[in-house]
Order: sequence, then C-alpha cells, then structure tokens
Amino acid sequence: TATLTSVVQRPANIYLKVEFFSVDIAQMTSNGDKFRVAVLKDNSGGKFKKFVLGSNNADYAKLERGLKKDTSDDAQSVSSFSRLRPQHFTDAILIRPTDSQNTYLQSTIYQIEEDEVQKKKVMRGYYLLDEYSKDSNGDLKISRRFWFDRVVSIRLARQQLFDNKGEIESDIVYGQEGNLANGEYKNLPLRIMVTRPKEKYSISLTYQSPESVKIGNNYKPDVFELKNTWGLDE
Repeated sequence: TATLTSVVQRPANIYLKVEFFSVDIAQMTSNGDKFRVAVLKDNSGGKFKKFVLGSNNADYAKLERGLKKDTSDDAQSVSSFSRLRPQHFTDAILIRPTDSQNTYLQSTIYQIEEDEVQKKKVMRGYYLLDEYSKDSNGDLKISRRFWFDRVVSIRLARQQLFDNKGEIESDIVYGQEGNLANGEYKNLPLRIMVTRPKEKYSISLTYQSPESVKIGNNYKPDVFELKNTWGLDE
C-alpha cells in the first residue's frame, strides 16, 4: 500500500505524489491536455529514473510494449507508471458536468452483487444515465454511463467512460459514503476504485484521514505543471 498525496482543481488539473514508507517514488501532474511523470526511485542505480512528458490523448502502446521486453522488477515498475497516468484519476475525482449539447438516455438495471455492509450477496437496482455525444460525422456515440444506486436514497455508485469505439476506457466505482473536512462536506465517497481495462490495472484510493481533507482552495496553474528539478533524463 502506497501513500498518495493529491491536489485536484477544476476543470481537469491534478497533482499526485506517490510515497512508500516515506520514500518519494514518483510525482505526476496533468493540466487536462498534457501530463508529466517523474519516476524518482528504482533499485538499478538510476537506470529507470526518468522524467516523462506526453499528451493525454496520445496512444503509448508502443512504449509499453518496449518496456515489457525487459522482465526485471524495475522495468515492470516503470511500465506500471507508464500506464498509471495522472489524468486517469481526474474524471474519477472531478466528475465532468452534463452538457446540453449531448443526448441522455435513462434506463434501469438489476444485478446480484456483494454488499459492503451486509457482507452477503444482494439484488441491487440502479438507474442508468447514458451520455451520447456527436462525432465528426454527426453520429451519436456513447461517452459516459452513470450508475445511480436506488437503495434507500439515490447515490452515484459508478461511472464508466467510453472511447471512440464504444469500448470501456475507465470503470470507476464509488464506495461507501462519509464526511470530509471535519464533516463540512457530507455524503461523499470515502473509497474510489479505478479500473483501466486497456492498461490492465486497477487502483483503489482511500482517504487516510477524511477529516483532514481540504476543499475550496485555489491553486496557481504552475502547481499542475511538474518541473524536472531532479535533472532526470526526459
């Protein structure tokens, strides 16, 4: 389990710092368009310490295939960070608002699943809200699907993001709700699970101390533009 320090700000800014037993492993930023990742720790004399700059919309499958050829533990760690990019968490934490230019379709679904509180299988009902946007040809394509839990009260339980081919890009599950910032902000998820099928990874985010979370601060743009102060190879 790693410690993750994060700062997020609308519309799509994020800063992440990853530590393991107080050792700085990596830092990452994204401003919604570009991302920057500094891999700061390895066990190969600095061989895999890099500063990576890239576009959020680019396909890095070729880079990942190259890293997979090196089967060492350090290479696989770098490969993991190449998949674990900061913008993957932006839509999970900062949910984009609906847009009047898009089309929305509501439906319902029931499924059997494990209840976190009762620790047993239950039949749970959801309202689904599908968002469709127009592509360059004017055709409608699904972009997001929201799952609202219908039990007791309406709660956003899940969000799925789709790529241009209609395949799931991110599957985000919101866990049990609680209070943040000494109870000032109520009924917010205390656990967020992000699954990226294409990159083949899942990560669970849990607040270490929900009461100490700070909400409402404003940050300058340079907070979300990581600088290579370590002199790493870029």
